[in-house]
Amino acid sequence: MDIDKPYCTPGLRLYQIMMQKERDARLINQERLRGLIRGYKQEIEFFCAHDPVEYERLTGHSQRDPAGVAAGNAGARAGERWQPHFPKA
Repeated sequence: MDIDKPYCTPGLRLYQIMMQKERDARLINQERLRGLIRGYKQEIEFFCAHDPVEYERLTGHSQRDPAGVAAGNAGARAGERWQPHFPKA
């Protein structure tokens, strides 16, 4: 999300309009996210949970990896909780 010049491709804009349930709530939420970025961009890494490029950059795993491998759960014992790991840039 570019906080200074918000932009959305025409296809994504159409998709958002088609999928929205409450337009005003969606727009308010976008502005809330921009406010968080303005206030905390030095302390928090903001990213899109749907972007495979950002996923790969932040996790160091390919989006094509099986879920257990990508999450580091391949050798986890039953009941263990996976902890995320984000490599330093």
